[in-house]
Amino acid sequence: MSSGGKRDTTAPRRRTGRRTVIGLGALVLVCGLLVGCAHWQVHRLETADVDWSTPLDYEGEATVAAGNVYVFDNFDGFDVIRMSDGKTLASQFDSEALSMFVGRSGWFVTVAQQARPTMTFYSPTGKKVWQRPVHGGEPVQWIPQAIGDGTITYRDCATRGSCRMTSLDRTGRQLWSVDSLPNVRFGVAHRENRDQVEVNRGEARLQVLPTVAVANRAGRVTTLDRSGRPAGESIDAADSVLVGNTLIEVARDGDACAYRGVRAGKEIWRTTADCSAMAAVSSVLAYPRRIFVGYDGKDTTSRRMVSIRLSDGHTHVHPKAWLGFDPETKTSRSVGEDVIVDQRKGRLTGIDPDTGDTMWHRTFSAKTGAPTVYVSNGAVSVLSSHSGFWRAMALRRDQGHDVVTIIQPRSGDVSARLLQKSLSSTVGLGAASAMIGLDGGRGLVLTNDRLFSIGPD
Repeated sequence: MSSGGKRDTTAPRRRTGRRTVIGLGALVLVCGLLVGCAHWQVHRLETADVDWSTPLDYEGEATVAAGNVYVFDNFDGFDVIRMSDGKTLASQFDSEALSMFVGRSGWFVTVAQQARPTMTFYSPTGKKVWQRPVHGGEPVQWIPQAIGDGTITYRDCATRGSCRMTSLDRTGRQLWSVDSLPNVRFGVAHRENRDQVEVNRGEARLQVLPTVAVANRAGRVTTLDRSGRPAGESIDAADSVLVGNTLIEVARDGDACAYRGVRAGKEIWRTTADCSAMAAVSSVLAYPRRIFVGYDGKDTTSRRMVSIRLSDGHTHVHPKAWLGFDPETKTSRSVGEDVIVDQRKGRLTGIDPDTGDTMWHRTFSAKTGAPTVYVSNGAVSVLSSHSGFWRAMALRRDQGHDVVTIIQPRSGDVSARLLQKSLSSTVGLGAASAMIGLDGGRGLVLTNDRLFSIGPD
């Protein structure tokens, strides 16, 4: 018989409470593991693909030559950094420097056009070798034309009604000086560009100069020899291009576009392209290994372009020219030496500039805005917002939200990534050189105060 007493429920309740504590503990552990993994993922994006990083004394435009990185901020100064290990070779304050001109050999000159107009010549490592005054007045009166291995050639039109072309060596000694015709568009209209944005925004404060000087005589452009005299084959000056030591003639013969390469005074190739649907030349984008000539369409509604490979003159006509980012349609076309990249919102398509064939597709998240695409030195750099599960779990919504991704130009494979805080404020549309592609799937990224070299392991 039952005693009629109450049942003891203490033990089951204790077991239920223990299970609750264990469950909460497991949940905390799992959450901790997820947060830890998220922090590891974020840390890996910040460090895993970084070869080196170095502080910058000056922020501005950048270019690469002779194994060094040159960063220039007009009216402030410049840094010279060795690309192999990130060592700063030179850091020079210059509050009067208006422009900087770099040669492929790494020799460079700064030009001051303020109270004390001067030109200062530097070695590839940033050592000042000489400085000399120049005529005051408008910057167009004194224009560097070419930089060789320890030599510089410039044109001086400061004296009314006359101009002179002068070449100096690394000691500042004059090699030659000859008369140059005034009131004539000198040399060529198109020279080597660091990137597509440089063409769109006009003359840059940091420019890459050819290695040879040229002269314009009666509408023909000719390379100058070591004594300053025209030598060898000449090309038509109207839409001529000078890249390094190569002259490229851009001409028209009815419905055909004719191109000719001249180096060291001799023709190295001659080629044509079908231009029956094209009108006049609108612009030229010139890289060390390839140029793109943009044409207005005869229907006045579209622009086309011709790709010309400088090694042998191979041409291909593309039905659409390069195009900056359109915020309304979220589309762009970025062109480089080894790839053309079409963007439609977050989807990128890699196209072979020699054939027009599609080589790859890659998609980036466009939830927080379309990514920004740059193509320089053949490599593809993409700036996008870092979002998604791992960023949310890392509890770092207010920092490190921009990612630079380096894409192999021919395969579309990702070779390196870098996560940093607010890169978009540094890499804005006016500073394309803040992301510089390099061979081998590597790249350089400039932030407000540091330079990063990133690449595959």
